[in-house]
Amino acid sequence: MSLTGYPFDGCLIRCRVARQQAGVALAQARACVEALQRQSAALQAEIRDCEAVWAGSGGIQASARRFVTERWQAWRQCQSLLAEAEDRLEEASGAAFDAHRQQRRFEMHRDRFLAQAHWRKCRAGYRCQDDAALEIWRRKGGSR
Repeated sequence: MSLTGYPFDGCLIRCRVARQQAGVALAQARACVEALQRQSAALQAEIRDCEAVWAGSGGIQASARRFVTERWQAWRQCQSLLAEAEDRLEEASGAAFDAHRQQRRFEMHRDRFLAQAHWRKCRAGYRCQDDAALEIWRRKGGSR
């Protein structure tokens, strides 16, 4: 669809760019959350395995206890990072939704603008060559 003469061209282009950027940020945040979830699960599995092996061998020695304690600290830090990443994911999701909604709003303005332009031409007796505008005009109830 041609946007020639459409007064909101710049706004629509900025909306499309913002939507694309929001989509990239959303994908990055989602990947970060997934990586941290995998890391957290791996640390938990490692802790469980170590505790099971050392507990079965008659008790945990000081070096083993220190190792498990370090793993628990790493897991807690991972949980903290995961909470922050989930917050960023939620923010990115909201931003992506807002960008999508704004783009749709400007697309509706464009469609209305083109339909009105087509209607004015048809009322003036001109034959409109913009098939997309004609289709929008017809969907909105116009006829020749």
